[in-house]
Amino acid sequence: MDKMNEVLPISLARTKEEFIAIGASEIVREARECERITIEQQATVTHFKLAGYCSVCGAERDFIVDRQCGAQELEKGWIPNWRERLVCPVCGLNNRQRAAAVRLRDIVTKDTTENRRHIYLMEQVTPFFAWCNGTFGQERCLGSEYLGPGLKSGTTVNGIRHEDIEAMSFSDESFDVIVSNDVLEHVNRPRKALSEIWRVLTNNGHLIMTVPFGTDWDKNTTRAQIVDGDVLHYSEPIYHGNPVADEGSLVFTDFGWELMDWIKEAGFSDVAMAVYTNTSLGHLGGVQFFIEAAKEHILM
Repeated sequence: MDKMNEVLPISLARTKEEFIAIGASEIVREARECERITIEQQATVTHFKLAGYCSVCGAERDFIVDRQCGAQELEKGWIPNWRERLVCPVCGLNNRQRAAAVRLRDIVTKDTTENRRHIYLMEQVTPFFAWCNGTFGQERCLGSEYLGPGLKSGTTVNGIRHEDIEAMSFSDESFDVIVSNDVLEHVNRPRKALSEIWRVLTNNGHLIMTVPFGTDWDKNTTRAQIVDGDVLHYSEPIYHGNPVADEGSLVFTDFGWELMDWIKEAGFSDVAMAVYTNTSLGHLGGVQFFIEAAKEHILM
């Protein structure tokens, strides 16, 4: 296959049972063996590079792997956080971001209508937004960050647009594609946010979303809530990195398969795990996935 035309093979899993079946496939077993050998070879180092092909850049790259983002320390050696690392040194996108970018490009470039697709990204000061803006043009891409509770959605501060995705400033059916990269877990009312996403998508719109997800969990778990302006913690607080806040972003919800029901209850006609594994494209970590939902059609 011509490398320039190589795309990421994706399987759709709409249920936990379908997801488990994909995880038992031969391609996943082969990837796990590749991971095992790599971990053994790199046991004594703090970081290393893994040769592969970046489908976002369209070029051979040495992906960066290190102990950032919670690598698992073993008695002998360590296991990288494959999902968050395997970073392309040129486009700057990690494992999950590269997969989401390839799917976004696939959706946008297949549209041959005169009304070219418009994209909203729940990020603005990130490598993913920079890639999207450079690929599709700033007239088609809009990004934002959450800058704090005291601001009205649509406000711009030092060139950064603020949006609270529980109450977005956009009119109905404003965007053809919405991309949410590890955002929903930091939202106080995720079901309200999902309803807002459905509202501002066009009728043929797509949602592409990555989110930490417990594939063994049937239910979602609320870790914290804001009640009358105060944060109530039901579990030990966890914070993830935030490009616009040094203190990070609090995790409000741990998601399991119940999230798929929430997305459909928000109004989406179809929702699935887009599952992928590919060693040559730098997608290790067993079964990797992002969530894709369609507003008023069936995913293919």
